[in-house]
Amino acid sequence: ISSFFAIRSLGNHTTNVVMDYAQSLAENAVTNMENAKYGGVELDTNTIGSMITPIKMKGLSSSYAFMCASDGTILSHPDSSKIGTMVSNEVIKNVVARIAKGEHVEGAGTTYMYNGAKKITGYALSSANEIVVVCVDNDEATASIIDVRKKTIAMNFSLCLAIAIALFFICRAFFKPVKQICEVVGQTADFNFVAQPIMEKLCKRTDELGEIATSVRQMRNSLREMVRNIEESSESITTNISDAKASTDEVNTMCTDNSATTQQIAA
Repeated sequence: ISSFFAIRSLGNHTTNVVMDYAQSLAENAVTNMENAKYGGVELDTNTIGSMITPIKMKGLSSSYAFMCASDGTILSHPDSSKIGTMVSNEVIKNVVARIAKGEHVEGAGTTYMYNGAKKITGYALSSANEIVVVCVDNDEATASIIDVRKKTIAMNFSLCLAIAIALFFICRAFFKPVKQICEVVGQTADFNFVAQPIMEKLCKRTDELGEIATSVRQMRNSLREMVRNIEESSESITTNISDAKASTDEVNTMCTDNSATTQQIAA
């Protein structure tokens, strides 16, 4: 999330820098034309073309410059077929409309859509309200930011994947002993007190799981001893019952003999 907002902020900053660059080039072109006028140079179509057409933003092949009159008529353009036609740039058309209303317009930088592509532009006005415009494709101007965005996304994805894998093994290492303890507790619930070697290993742990394992082992030992005592008591009771039965049988025999003797005496 931090990377997303940082890249977005960087992209906006880059766009603003390119705007300022385009506006600066336009202002320099206007200054050169004004100086040429003061120097007595006649600014015809060819002269204007030689001053405006070569203007490009360094390192950006899609950049170009054109100039139009205050009424929107294009005076200079890299595409010679557009010279003499009306400007189609919505931003500049708006500037022309404001000039027509008598407003004082200052140079500025902005973005606009043209044939489905985003453009960055900067423009400046001469003393005669002639408009010099410098444009560039937004995709090319911000290509480095797009590349950084792609690399950042790939890096974040790799980082998240690495964290997920690490968490998987950490959780597995944590829950495996818990599962083993649960199995031992289940065996205890079924009165299976056979010693489990894994418990010795778990009891050696120094964390909370080790304490739980130790408590479970103590519980199993107590229950095992209790069951042993019950078994011994049961055996003792069984022996006593057997002895009592034998005594009862003997008494019963003696009573039978006494009964017979009594009958003989009576006879």
